[in-house]
Amino acid sequence: EVKLPYMRAFDNETVLVSFEAAVESNGAPVEDYIIEYSLADPSFSTSSKITVQPSHEFQRITTRAHTLPWGDSSSFTLSLGDYHGEFTIPIGSGTTVRAINNGHVLERSTGTIGLSSLLSRGDFLLVGGVEYRVCLDVSESVPYDDDHLSLCSKEDAFETANFISDSASSIFDKIPMFMLDTSLGASKSPSWGDAFLNSVDESGSSNDTRGKLRRGDLIRV
Repeated sequence: EVKLPYMRAFDNETVLVSFEAAVESNGAPVEDYIIEYSLADPSFSTSSKITVQPSHEFQRITTRAHTLPWGDSSSFTLSLGDYHGEFTIPIGSGTTVRAINNGHVLERSTGTIGLSSLLSRGDFLLVGGVEYRVCLDVSESVPYDDDHLSLCSKEDAFETANFISDSASSIFDKIPMFMLDTSLGASKSPSWGDAFLNSVDESGSSNDTRGKLRRGDLIRV
């Protein structure tokens, strides 16, 4: 859907026509627009057509507040991407893992900090270019300790997911892992119905997240 065009004189012989396309194409990507004009016939029975390519030189940003009211001094921030984040943070200092092709358990290969201290249950991680989550299942068949992590589907942290590579190798060693740049860490001993969370770092000490969060921010637990 294209909003009604705006037209103004550009010079003595030409006019400038501006129109705004919707963000969602609601189908196949829009490859071009056809502009039809007529010099004297409002019915467009006789007209000319021009084909133009989409341009993103100017973009409109529309926002709404989930917590009112807005005042004259209110402000908001903009960011690229989405709230999921990007996998740009290496996990651990010198920490790498070993994986068996078509297996769902990672074993610590290098590094001095335990894997369960670096990643919490349910955390998103990137291994070998594939996104996973640390399993939420606490059964013995799904290990989670200093030396082992179990991989689950990024869509469902209760569904195990195998590490799969096209390589003929059966074992892959010293694979780095990456976490999301939006990750806030772990919470200590959360209970159902809690009104607050105690955030902790990899050593179990209190983790001050006020530098990353502001009042009104959305978080996922």
